[in-house]
Amino acid sequence: QACPTRLWPDLNKKIDVKIDECPPEMKKELTSRFLVRQAIEVARCFEEGVITDARDADIGSILAWGFAPYTGGCASYVDLIWGIKEFVAEADRLADKYGDRFRPGDMLRDMAAKGEGFYDRFPPAGTKVKEAA
Repeated sequence: QACPTRLWPDLNKKIDVKIDECPPEMKKELTSRFLVRQAIEVARCFEEGVITDARDADIGSILAWGFAPYTGGCASYVDLIWGIKEFVAEADRLADKYGDRFRPGDMLRDMAAKGEGFYDRFPPAGTKVKEAA
């Protein structure tokens, strides 16, 4: 017997499908909710000393639980796609709307105040931390 090409063939016959595609604004909001929440947890791992190198956060988040590979991983998602200040603002917006699980911790707020990204604060092993000018 051939393998099905879909997880649940004919599911759309069992439920009333009202739209063919997710509206762009909903897709943007859902993507932000999924990715920001995961990045908040990775930041907590840095705070607790579980992760000490930004590269480990990036590789681990992609290979361990399938974080969106196009982002470069959780640390790069914050540093390169958002920027730390914008990320903290987005996380606060999500926390206000969806609950404190999105609320950035003290470390992220400190990083935002100093303009530090994860690769600034947690550089690859064997490299020096950037000194403030």
